[in-house]
Amino acid sequence: MMWDGMNWGGWGMGLGWIFPLAVLGLIGWGVASLARASARSGGTGNGTGNGGGEALNILKARYAKGELTREEFETMRREVA
Repeated sequence: MMWDGMNWGGWGMGLGWIFPLAVLGLIGWGVASLARASARSGGTGNGTGNGGGEALNILKARYAKGELTREEFETMRREVA
C-alpha cells in the first residue's frame, strides 16, 4: 500500500479521533489538578493554606512575649481562625 500522506495508509480516518480526545483529556486533567491544588491551599490565595496556622503561631508568640493581653489574644485568635 502506498503512503499518500492524507490518511496515513488507511489509519487516518479510523484513528483520527484519538489525538483530539487525548488533547481534551490533558486539558481536563490540568483543570482538575489546579482545582485540587486550590482546594488544598484553602483557595483563598493568601498562601497560608493551613487555616491561619501561621498567623495563630505569631499571635501565640506575641502573647508569650507579653505584647498582647489575654482579651486581645482571644479576640485576634477568633478573627484568625
